[in-house]
Amino acid sequence: MKTLIDVRIADEELEGLARGGQVGPQLSRLLDDEMARFEAWTNKALGGGLTRIEKAAVKTYLYQKIVGRVDKLETHSIDVLEHVTAKSG
Repeated sequence: MKTLIDVRIADEELEGLARGGQVGPQLSRLLDDEMARFEAWTNKALGGGLTRIEKAAVKTYLYQKIVGRVDKLETHSIDVLEHVTAKSG
């Protein structure tokens, strides 16, 4: 599947963290800093912060996107009518 959005580490010295694996904890800490910035923005711009679940979802997405796992997933179109028919039948 073609990548639609590119998420990467801006600092060239830290690009090696995009491998995940053994450097995963370092990438996680970097994302904690980024999440703190994002939450400060949500507080200022939107008048409120994120729940723990929202923070976890955003951080998980960013981590998996950076290490390339999101773009490796195969996606298929969903036929909504097929699911409705299966449930009613």
